[in-house]
This record gives sequence, C-alpha cells and structure tokens, in this order.
Amino acid sequence: MIEINWTIWVQAANFIVSLVFLNHFIFKPMLAHIDKREAAMKKMRDEAETLRKKGEEALAAYEKGLEKIRIDAAATVAEARGKAQADLSEKLAASRKELDEKIEAARAKIKQESEAASATLQAEINQFARSMAGKILGRGI
Repeated sequence: MIEINWTIWVQAANFIVSLVFLNHFIFKPMLAHIDKREAAMKKMRDEAETLRKKGEEALAAYEKGLEKIRIDAAATVAEARGKAQADLSEKLAASRKELDEKIEAARAKIKQESEAASATLQAEINQFARSMAGKILGRGI
C-alpha cells in the first residue's frame, strides 16, 4: 500500500530538481539543436530550390540560344546556297554564251572555208571539164 508521509515531499522535490536539471542541460539544448538543424535544412532546401530554378532558367536560355543559332545557321546555309546557285547560273549562262559564240565562229569559219574550197573546186572542175572536152573533141576550148 501507498503511504503518504514525508518521503513524498522528498520524491516531489527530487522529481522537480530532476526536471529542472534535465530541462536545462538536455531538453533545451536538444530542442535548440533540432531547431537549428531544421533552420539549416530549410535554408538548404531554399538554396536547392533557388539553384534548381536558376538551372531551369539557364537551360531554357541555352535551348533558346541554341534554337536561335540553328535558325541563323539555316538562314546562312540557305543564303549561301542561294548565292552559290545564282553564281552557278551566272557562270553557266556565261559559259553557254561563250560556247554559242565559239560555235557561231566555228560555223562562220567552216562556211568561209567551204565557200573557199567550193570556189577552188569550181575553178578546178571548170578547168578539168575544158580539158576533158578538149580531149573528147580533139581541140582546145
């Protein structure tokens, strides 16, 4: 059975002293340490979130820049291709014109040589015909 006597006051005093001692040396430092750790963890989470947002922004800026570079490169390639095509067309037209001029000059030269050869042959044919006619008739023509 429980007896209520003077030891209850000693036990109560012992309990209160123990509570004060534990509170002062264990509970308060432990709670302070937990609060400090939670604050540090919150700070780290906030920093991580900030870094994540900065990383996403940097990635978006990088992708935007990369897309701009791709568009610029495609435009540059298209422009260079157009210039090359125009240059090729111009050179091809100049080559065709030069070739046509050479062909026309060659045709004119061939016509001239043909006419000269024809005139020479005509004179030789006439002389040959007179010679043959003279031999056939037995007299000179």
